[in-house]
Amino acid sequence: MKVLFVYPNVQKHALSPQIGIASLSASLKQRGHRCELFDVTITPEGRETELFEKKINSFSPDLIAFSVRSNETRMVRHLLTKVPQGIPTVAGGHHITVAPEDIIDCFDMLIRGEGEYALLELVEKLEKKEDISKIGSLWLKRDGEIIKNELRPQVHHLDMLPYPDWGLFDIEHYLDHYLKRGVAKGRTVVGTFEGSRGCVFTCTYCSSPAVMGMYGGPAWRREKSPRRLADEIIAFREQFGLDFIYFVDEIFLTKTARIREFSEIFKNEVKTPFLFMERPELVSEEKMELVAEAGAYSVSIGIESGDEEFRRRVLDRRHSNETIINAFAITRKHGVRTHAFNMVGLPGETKDTIKGNFELLTKVKPNTFQVSIFYPLRATVLHNLSLEHGWLADETMPDNYYEDSVLNLPDRSKKEMVRSKALLDMFAGRGDRKSRFLFYLCLNSSLAYNLYLHRKPWQDIAYWIKNFGILGSIKRAGLKLSGAISGLAPRRATLAPAKVTSEQVVVVNRGTDPIYQKPVDLQLPKEK
Repeated sequence: MKVLFVYPNVQKHALSPQIGIASLSASLKQRGHRCELFDVTITPEGRETELFEKKINSFSPDLIAFSVRSNETRMVRHLLTKVPQGIPTVAGGHHITVAPEDIIDCFDMLIRGEGEYALLELVEKLEKKEDISKIGSLWLKRDGEIIKNELRPQVHHLDMLPYPDWGLFDIEHYLDHYLKRGVAKGRTVVGTFEGSRGCVFTCTYCSSPAVMGMYGGPAWRREKSPRRLADEIIAFREQFGLDFIYFVDEIFLTKTARIREFSEIFKNEVKTPFLFMERPELVSEEKMELVAEAGAYSVSIGIESGDEEFRRRVLDRRHSNETIINAFAITRKHGVRTHAFNMVGLPGETKDTIKGNFELLTKVKPNTFQVSIFYPLRATVLHNLSLEHGWLADETMPDNYYEDSVLNLPDRSKKEMVRSKALLDMFAGRGDRKSRFLFYLCLNSSLAYNLYLHRKPWQDIAYWIKNFGILGSIKRAGLKLSGAISGLAPRRATLAPAKVTSEQVVVVNRGTDPIYQKPVDLQLPKEK
């Protein structure tokens, strides 16, 4: 059977293969099915539907399978207008798992949760023209009704899955991976790998706890063995080459015994630098020493908010600021670079919360950091809370989290949220007196902020007055007179440009989707 996968990645700058699609394709190809991909990432802006139609006509698929994230639903609906009658469509992915009702109207079928075995069963039953109505995890429309099957059991042993079908994706995803514009700058081939699935933490902005609840608890968290993971990476390297590894795992430093085994295999066989993501409370001297020996180049650590009480009460992140500071210090001690995740625009946030972000970033001094604007994604406590209090003005999700907020909070305007993000981008993490002064001045004065934001014209005018206007003429006359008296030629008056040192923090506007579900002890502002 011929299956056309669709990767509706609206963030075209973010070249990176979608591991879920690669794993699904590998499972189908292992059983003899033919798979191809339509990838929005590498299609010219504005020509997505046109080229999608051409791909359908050239490949003539028996089934079209979409992987859908929350910010891709608009693109998905546009693409679906080009699917001819008679070709069944199925969708899976994160958004489908947590919010299937949002998009069942435009698909024939949905697969919730992990899809490898569900999709394989669907394809083989369709090929044999057998009944599909009882396939676990499948939702389908029939006779005006929606059949909603229960989730099938998750894949307990990830080592049993075939290696992902990396060749399904264009080579650009490895040669021009988005990390090459930052932490992997100068590298040639970046490989993206999944070492585990699931997370056992309960952050109120993350959907993983909701999915964990669907599967019955902490068993949602599973890991590939270090041996299998190394073999997978070596196989990739033999096919494409490799000089940088990106692990997409939500958490990495779990069992010490596993990290010790991982370190031994990777330092002797893989020998390639890698990036991973981590929680502050999982960082320890022993674990960080082991991953540093294995080739760890950089770790991305979530701070999210620098206000310890706010972080605990609103985000359900119960570690202290001291824990965060120690995590960054330990990481630096072992020669591993650090990247920090931060958010603004959260319910209950105040100027003091933003000040806490600034102060904590100044203390931990990450090599790079990013600040996103909070969006309440589906299946999260903060999404439900935003609906309950009428804060969510628009369910339309932005293509990225760095431009604006969709919340109408009683005590924080959208302009204040955007200003907070911009000020953290400009001044946080640097620690010098000038940055501190400008941050606090612009945070408390919109006039100062706007003047600083649009300082270039004022700088140009000041430069002109100083060097070419009346003051400039007086200055040059004084130089000529001084030169004549001393017998030396006058020097040209210049304004030297400010130099940017390599020690300054780089702000990276890239991030991961936030989501979740669990009671939150949020003290709400009083209704006015």
